Amino acid sequence: MANFYTVTKEIRGKKYVAQFSGISTALKAVDNSYIEGTNNTSTEKLAKYLFENIIVEPKGLSADDFGADKVGTEETKTINGVEYTAKFDGLSAALKAVDESYIEGTNNTSTEKLAEYLFKNVVVKPEKLTADDFESMEDFNSVISFARDVMQGGDAMKEFNEVISFAREVMSGNFRKEKSKKSAKATGKE
Repeated sequence: MANFYTVTKEIRGKKYVAQFSGISTALKAVDNSYIEGTNNTSTEKLAKYLFENIIVEPKGLSADDFGADKVGTEETKTINGVEYTAKFDGLSAALKAVDESYIEGTNNTSTEKLAEYLFKNVVVKPEKLTADDFESMEDFNSVISFARDVMQGGDAMKEFNEVISFAREVMSGNFRKEKSKKSAKATGKE
């Protein structure tokens, strides 16, 4: 018989409450988070599951709640004499980009696929950028790094990852000693 409980944690000044709802919930999370046709876990799908079934406060949380105040903002950086401008479109777009960049049949991210996504969706100036517009891997990698940082919203992705890690730990039953004195009832969200 499962002993449901909640754990409260403050992350970057915000209160989060996660609920342990039994190991079956953790198993469902894993099963529901695979990228179709692969052995890779989708962080986007896993986060959605955790926000719907494990994080009970704040309610209705989504990836785009992290860095929501930055959506649409642009950053500019000059790399080897060329000015690049990149735009933040929210964390769900960043998570989807990574999911779509895996090399089929592997757990590896394709730099080519990720670069194509970044040049099409994140780097807004210069327009229509391609890998062949670079004369060195050093410049290419510098622009990719800059664009990826902007795509991830800086601290937004860091906070998101901290909340996801907390939720995964609670979901796995790793906080029994820190549980709230009142046992939580099953949320029935599954």
